[in-house]
Amino acid sequence: MLRTTDACGTAYAESLHGRFFERCNERGMQDRIALRSTNRQWSYGELLARIEEISGALDEAGVRKGDIVALAACRTFDAIAAVYAVMALGAVYLPIDKQFPQDRVAYMVGISSGRWLVTDEPERYAGQAPSCRILPLSGLAGPRRSCDPTAVAAGDLAYVMFTSGTTGRPKGVMATHGSGARLLDWALDRFSQEDFHCALGATSFSFDVSIFEIFAPLACGGSLFLVDSILSLADLPQSSAITLINAVPSALTALLAFPLPLRAVRACLLAGEPVHAPLVRQLHRAGIARVYNLYGPTEDTVFSTEHLIGHDFDNEIPIGTPLPGHEYLVVDGTLSPVPPGEAGELCLMGAGLAKGYINRPDLTAERFLPCPGGPRRGAIMYRTGDRVCVGRDGLLHFIGRLDSQIKLRGHRIELEEITQIIASVPGVAQASTQVRDLGRDSDQGRETIVAYVVMQPDCCDQAGVRDAIRDAVARRLPIYMRPRHFVFLDAFPLSASGKLESRHLPAPILDAA
Repeated sequence: MLRTTDACGTAYAESLHGRFFERCNERGMQDRIALRSTNRQWSYGELLARIEEISGALDEAGVRKGDIVALAACRTFDAIAAVYAVMALGAVYLPIDKQFPQDRVAYMVGISSGRWLVTDEPERYAGQAPSCRILPLSGLAGPRRSCDPTAVAAGDLAYVMFTSGTTGRPKGVMATHGSGARLLDWALDRFSQEDFHCALGATSFSFDVSIFEIFAPLACGGSLFLVDSILSLADLPQSSAITLINAVPSALTALLAFPLPLRAVRACLLAGEPVHAPLVRQLHRAGIARVYNLYGPTEDTVFSTEHLIGHDFDNEIPIGTPLPGHEYLVVDGTLSPVPPGEAGELCLMGAGLAKGYINRPDLTAERFLPCPGGPRRGAIMYRTGDRVCVGRDGLLHFIGRLDSQIKLRGHRIELEEITQIIASVPGVAQASTQVRDLGRDSDQGRETIVAYVVMQPDCCDQAGVRDAIRDAVARRLPIYMRPRHFVFLDAFPLSASGKLESRHLPAPILDAA
């Protein structure tokens, strides 16, 4: 086992999956519960056996170290085993959300040079990834292959996670085993085996927080409770046994509208969206002693900063301080550091950084660049595009975005990607995509995506253009990125300098959407 030692003298594996195999070698671990679902549970021994079966089958299929293996499957025992089996071979895990449309799946697999796609719906994906060999998940049962977690080094790729992109296409973030191992270092330092006794696993595999859920509980001997979505907890009696929740604030807020027994929850991790005071107070009243506000882009391996929210907090909740081994700079437009208290762009450095975007050296060079000065001069830093400041409390505070990227119900979305697709539809002269809070009168009572369209002067078929736009976004965008409302205008409101005045765009008429 490749090891290193931190300041406390604690040895740890240099891979995301290594600690699980270490746990399996410990006395008494084979019979301990590793995974739970609504109707059964599996031990560490059973999970290890299934990992070795899948690993053997993948090896027979020709999967080798460094190969990209896509996984399109529901959150099940087999799917979790497949993730570990891919990494145990030294291959690279590429999660595919089953809600993604065909065009997006084909692009993700193609740009990644993926050769295999493991799925629980082989017939569905046979035509979506023609460059891939489709492997039915249930049929992966080759001769058990003993897994050697030392087969990978810290710099080897562990997974590729796609995020929304400004170019109209998603971009694949290349995360290494070393950066993943540092995430686990932090997780096992902050949370005990008792905390992870029954951790909730409700996050889509295509959302990077799922990496924390899949690997952290099993790295310390805990267990993972697999559910379809966090909202399904409202109907599950097993929800009373959950000890750790990791969730997007808006989803957790929706869940708490139901009477839930949260007495066993020891820690709640909020990530993916800004955290607001009413939710934190509600969690504290429910008896949850530790509520964390966590911040981090996919490019910095899930989490970059943390803040444990005490009971006597201010309404403005900071994103806190960097995780161990992580560093940051707050810079102005020339990449020069700004004084404390002044707002600027957050740039991240250190142990969590990804290698860049797969097969997109142009985008990598644009966002991952050398630090221009100071003690870390020359070190690679990632420009987040997030506007922050260091408050009087010495903590980082999130202010907003510098561009059109948003977080909506935990999903990172580049509005420009949606706009470009709409603008490419015949008959469209101009397009803009905005997020609007439609209030209690809307169908969901919260923020939603609205598309604004100006048609070509010679086009008068508004219904036809709207249908064509809906078809285009359905073919290329996942459901959470599709506009729910369309507003057609004769012209966009412009400033004196000719720029779009988005604040003057009208709200949609809901019954006409």
